[in-house]
Amino acid sequence: MLVAVFPEIRIELLVLFVAKFNDYTQSLKFLSYVIKFFQANRVFDPRNSPELYGENIEKLIVELVTLPLEEQNQVWHS
Repeated sequence: MLVAVFPEIRIELLVLFVAKFNDYTQSLKFLSYVIKFFQANRVFDPRNSPELYGENIEKLIVELVTLPLEEQNQVWHS
């Protein structure tokens, strides 16, 4: 009997979150919500996010990374 083996796939996806409000404090508040969400929800799997998965996806792990300003600029322009 053959068993299908799916190797781990690692993808680096850079996402830049921005908040555009006239009030700077309001912008910081919403950015902090984004950070808190990903700190609290680092792993997405079929139990907590069933709509994201097909048969072959076991889990998605998110890592928060602070890029240097030059790299942030490159992400912003892409």
